[in-house]
Amino acid sequence: MAAGLSTGQILLFDVRSAKPLVVKDHQFGEKIHSIAFHDASRNIISADTKIVKVWNRDTGAPFTAIEPEYGINQVQEINLTLALTLTLTLTLTLTLSVEC
Repeated sequence: MAAGLSTGQILLFDVRSAKPLVVKDHQFGEKIHSIAFHDASRNIISADTKIVKVWNRDTGAPFTAIEPEYGINQVQEINLTLALTLTLTLTLTLTLSVEC
Protein backbone atom coordinates (compact mmCIF):
# COMPACT_ATOMS: atom_id res chain seq x y z
CA MET A 1 0.00 0.00 0.00
CA ALA A 2 1.26 3.50 -0.80
CA ALA A 3 0.27 6.95 0.41
CA GLY A 4 1.06 10.21 -1.35
CA LEU A 5 1.32 13.23 0.91
CA SER A 6 0.53 16.89 0.28
CA THR A 7 4.15 17.68 1.18
CA GLY A 8 5.58 15.67 -1.75
CA GLN A 9 6.51 12.39 -0.08
CA ILE A 10 5.37 8.87 -0.91
CA LEU A 11 5.20 6.31 1.88
CA LEU A 12 5.19 2.62 0.97
CA PHE A 13 3.73 0.33 3.64
CA ASP A 14 3.38 -3.32 4.45
CA VAL A 15 -0.19 -3.44 5.84
CA ARG A 16 1.07 -5.43 8.84
CA SER A 17 3.17 -2.50 10.08
CA ALA A 18 2.56 1.17 10.89
CA LYS A 19 6.15 2.05 9.92
CA PRO A 20 6.75 2.75 6.19
CA LEU A 21 9.07 0.37 4.31
CA VAL A 22 10.20 3.08 1.88
CA VAL A 23 9.89 6.88 1.96
CA LYS A 24 10.48 8.79 -1.29
CA ASP A 25 10.59 12.57 -1.64
CA HIS A 26 9.81 14.31 -4.93
CA GLN A 27 11.90 17.30 -3.75
CA PHE A 28 9.47 20.00 -4.98
CA GLY A 29 7.09 20.12 -2.01
CA GLU A 30 4.12 19.63 -4.35
CA LYS A 31 1.14 17.39 -3.51
CA ILE A 32 1.46 13.82 -4.86
CA HIS A 33 -1.55 13.23 -7.11
CA SER A 34 -0.76 9.94 -8.87
CA ILE A 35 0.66 6.62 -7.69
CA ALA A 36 0.61 3.41 -9.75
CA PHE A 37 2.13 -0.02 -9.09
CA HIS A 38 3.79 -1.61 -12.13
CA ASP A 39 3.80 -5.30 -11.18
CA ALA A 40 5.82 -6.62 -14.13
CA SER A 41 8.87 -4.49 -13.29
CA ARG A 42 8.23 -4.13 -9.52
CA ASN A 43 8.37 -0.35 -9.99
CA ILE A 44 6.17 2.41 -8.64
CA ILE A 45 5.19 5.39 -10.77
CA SER A 46 4.49 8.55 -8.76
CA ALA A 47 3.75 12.11 -9.83
CA ASP A 48 3.21 15.61 -8.58
CA THR A 49 2.61 18.67 -10.78
CA LYS A 50 6.31 19.00 -11.68
CA ILE A 51 7.82 15.51 -12.01
CA VAL A 52 7.00 11.84 -12.65
CA LYS A 53 9.30 9.40 -10.88
CA VAL A 54 9.62 5.68 -11.55
CA TRP A 55 11.36 3.80 -8.77
CA ASN A 56 11.90 0.31 -7.40
CA ARG A 57 9.26 -0.63 -4.83
CA ASP A 58 11.64 -2.92 -2.90
CA THR A 59 14.67 -0.66 -2.55
CA GLY A 60 13.44 2.84 -3.45
CA ALA A 61 16.20 3.05 -6.07
CA PRO A 62 15.33 5.45 -8.92
CA PHE A 63 14.64 3.98 -12.38
CA THR A 64 13.89 7.22 -14.24
CA ALA A 65 12.27 10.63 -13.88
CA ILE A 66 10.33 12.78 -16.34
CA GLU A 67 10.28 16.53 -15.77
CA PRO A 68 8.24 18.19 -18.54
CA GLU A 69 8.15 21.90 -19.24
CA TYR A 70 4.43 22.08 -18.39
CA GLY A 71 2.51 21.08 -15.25
CA ILE A 72 1.43 17.45 -14.86
CA ASN A 73 -2.25 16.87 -14.08
CA GLN A 74 -2.46 13.09 -14.33
CA VAL A 75 -0.33 10.02 -15.03
CA GLN A 76 -1.72 6.73 -16.25
CA GLU A 77 0.09 3.44 -16.89
CA ILE A 78 -0.75 1.74 -20.19
CA ASN A 79 -1.20 -2.05 -20.00
CA LEU A 80 1.79 -3.96 -18.63
CA THR A 81 4.42 -1.77 -20.25
CA LEU A 82 6.12 1.24 -18.74
CA ALA A 83 4.45 3.42 -21.37
CA LEU A 84 2.77 6.35 -19.66
CA THR A 85 0.15 8.89 -20.63
CA LEU A 86 0.76 12.35 -19.16
CA THR A 87 -1.95 14.99 -19.04
CA LEU A 88 -0.24 18.38 -18.96
CA THR A 89 -1.38 21.92 -18.27
CA LEU A 90 -0.40 24.42 -20.94
CA THR A 91 -0.51 28.09 -20.08
CA LEU A 92 -0.95 30.31 -23.11
CA THR A 93 -0.81 34.08 -23.19
CA LEU A 94 -2.58 35.64 -26.15
CA THR A 95 -2.18 39.26 -27.17
CA LEU A 96 -4.87 40.52 -29.51
CA SER A 97 -4.58 43.69 -31.49
CA VAL A 98 -7.81 45.13 -32.79
CA GLU A 99 -7.83 47.91 -35.37
CA CYS A 100 -10.93 50.06 -35.66
